[in-house]
Amino acid sequence: MDDPAGLVLDVVRADAAVALVRSCLPRDQAEVILLRVLGGLEVDEVAAIVRKRPGMYACSSTVGCGGWPNGSPMGRRSAEV
Repeated sequence: MDDPAGLVLDVVRADAAVALVRSCLPRDQAEVILLRVLGGLEVDEVAAIVRKRPGMYACSSTVGCGGWPNGSPMGRRSAEV
């Protein structure tokens, strides 16, 4: 643990991101977004966790992110966001 202050800031930022996503999206959409973005999981991994087909997950995450800026990866309308 070379930088305790940096570690604390990372935790605070992650907590703030989780709170924001949870406050803006329905629970199921928030779950897939958090697994994909913060968890760094691939589409098929998230689909297996939430017990849906990858296409269903992609729909859920795309719809859930529809309000994000087009310049961010989360704002693109693609099968694998």
